[in-house]
Amino acid sequence: MEDAALQSLHAGLARADARRDEVLARIAASARTDLAGLPPGAAALLLSRGELGPTLVLTGDGDKAVRAAEDLRFFLGGDRDQVLLYPSLDTTPFLDVAPDRRTAMDRLATLFHLTRELPWRFLVAPAPAVLRRVPPKAAVDARSLLIEAEGELERDDLIDVLTAGGYLRVPVAEDPGTFAVRGGIIDVSPPHAQYPARIELDDWLVLSIKLFDPDDQRTVESVDRIFVHPARDTVLTAADRDRALTRIRDLCDEANVPTKKRNQLLEDLEAGRAFYGVEGFLPAFYDHLETLLDYIPAEAPVVLLDPTDITKSLDLELTRAIEDRAAKAEDGAPVYPLDALYADEGELVARLEERKRVVVHELAIVGAPSYEESPTALYESVGEDDVIQLGAEDQRPLVAELKARRQAGSDEGLQPVVDRAKRWLDMGLRVVFTARTHTQAERLVSLLKGYDVPVL
Repeated sequence: MEDAALQSLHAGLARADARRDEVLARIAASARTDLAGLPPGAAALLLSRGELGPTLVLTGDGDKAVRAAEDLRFFLGGDRDQVLLYPSLDTTPFLDVAPDRRTAMDRLATLFHLTRELPWRFLVAPAPAVLRRVPPKAAVDARSLLIEAEGELERDDLIDVLTAGGYLRVPVAEDPGTFAVRGGIIDVSPPHAQYPARIELDDWLVLSIKLFDPDDQRTVESVDRIFVHPARDTVLTAADRDRALTRIRDLCDEANVPTKKRNQLLEDLEAGRAFYGVEGFLPAFYDHLETLLDYIPAEAPVVLLDPTDITKSLDLELTRAIEDRAAKAEDGAPVYPLDALYADEGELVARLEERKRVVVHELAIVGAPSYEESPTALYESVGEDDVIQLGAEDQRPLVAELKARRQAGSDEGLQPVVDRAKRWLDMGLRVVFTARTHTQAERLVSLLKGYDVPVL
């Protein structure tokens, strides 16, 4: 009699009604493809084997976006530039708190990558991040700087650009989003770059640009050019200052903000000082705002991983934003309308419907969608004959068993993995083990060989 693991495997194979190449061909030929029986890791494997061109992958939350990006990078050989991650901020723009600086820089690094049309294959983002409006593509491009060896560059102009762009001036530039100045040498660490760069100036001439290791300050290599892009959304240039200050002054007057408080706010903005809640004034900084969808090619398809989870996360994000804005308005603070800083779900769906869609269901709901709860319910439902079953399953039961054994202090903690692997091998299947590091992989090989598992 088969054990539960093999029964599950046979049941999955019985449910599957298409092979990988058939699914990829269906995706290439259809405006919308609905898939079921495809856990996130298996979905990453499938997508990595296709030729869809640059593709947007949406998840429910930030943690799932990180895992999806890691899965895709693994199946693409670890090339980080092929898989971009666009994280979501942990607060709404209506709170007077500072968002996580690292997250804000990572977002700008991704927007810069897209603006310059550098190569990429997958862009992974939690769906709420797509609702949040961002600086227009043209503005990110205009506020970025190309520095070339043997080119001209005014030292003080570069310092002004870095300061206005949100870089922190420090004694030693070790962390992303920082810079240091020592005479005619400027060290700068752009958020998108693997290494900081040391720019050597002779008056206005760039003598050299050298990438260096921040740990020991030793040169890694000399390069011909580097890009420097903003480290925050709210960059106020001299040309835009008067317009932005006028808009914020008008917003303060509408909210009847006391003159002293209004003047302090305007003074902080004019001086370029960062303050809590500045993200809420983003519409004042630009003629218009865009969303992430404006940064990617119009023909780029979109993959929705678990549309039910995506709908819940979108509703949660908008609910938080509505509540935070209402609380701020009640306190008499100047605040922009919700739609100035967020796209709504209807707008998002309209934009997605212009693209090829691949919907990966954790649980496919058969029948007509109900639009009363959310416009994105369109992606939760599917016709019975329209969903493709792949029959794949993840290893959650095995993971749970391993955790239970570890908590019980069992000396045979790896035995469930060994037993399952041997059964799969007896069935003629290939079994692939993965590890986070080379050292962990070597350790795993040693352990499996101790259980007489044939490992290559």
